[in-house]
Amino acid sequence: MAGKLKRSSKARKAFLKAYPEKAGYALGKFYTEMEKAIELTEQDGFERGTTFCTKGEKIVMKPKCKGKECSVRLPQCSPGEEMYGDFHTHTGGNPSPSTGDYRVALEKSKRVSCIGAMDRTDYYIEGQTLEVPRSDIQCFGYDVDSPDFEKVRRKMLTKMEKAFDLRYKLLDKQLVDKKPISRTEWGKYGKMRDEISDMLADSDVFIPPENIRILRQTSDSVMREMIEMTGMKSEPARARQD
Repeated sequence: MAGKLKRSSKARKAFLKAYPEKAGYALGKFYTEMEKAIELTEQDGFERGTTFCTKGEKIVMKPKCKGKECSVRLPQCSPGEEMYGDFHTHTGGNPSPSTGDYRVALEKSKRVSCIGAMDRTDYYIEGQTLEVPRSDIQCFGYDVDSPDFEKVRRKMLTKMEKAFDLRYKLLDKQLVDKKPISRTEWGKYGKMRDEISDMLADSDVFIPPENIRILRQTSDSVMREMIEMTGMKSEPARARQD
């Protein structure tokens, strides 16, 4: 993601440190269900997802939905429930949030949004390289309780709408009108995306993926425990220099 976090206040740092407990940990009990969705997406190439809603102090997971190769329509919260967050899978092994993911979560004022995909990590174990498929989940969030949230939300959504309007025009030109898109035109859209990334990184309401870690660590920790139980020495194959 473009841009670096400029926040430096003690209060902000304390909030970011505590946020995984408020967001990632709260969804940890649904991790197995997320893994199942990732495995099914890996098998058939269709995205899946669900929505998390709050009812009083309880977080509930709505029924999972099956979408298309590049998108999925998530279920809505029921009357009397409030939106908490969501989860959906990506195909192709990349769980990184897209600009569209950031936009949808912002539109719905979601506290946390998670994306999952099947990552195939190579482990070097006793002279052999083994490919170990694992579920990789990245989560980001918004501090919807911040007094500045609505103001920042409106500003960022306005910028995002302009970027997506341009993107749709370029795609129509390419796919419908069958006309080539110049490097300058794509460059303009790319610049707008970079500006959105900078706005997110510099805002006081955006919680980047690196600050919501709990769901991403689970599979790796399980793999480390398995290796320790067998007494084998191991290291990630991609980290070797020879």
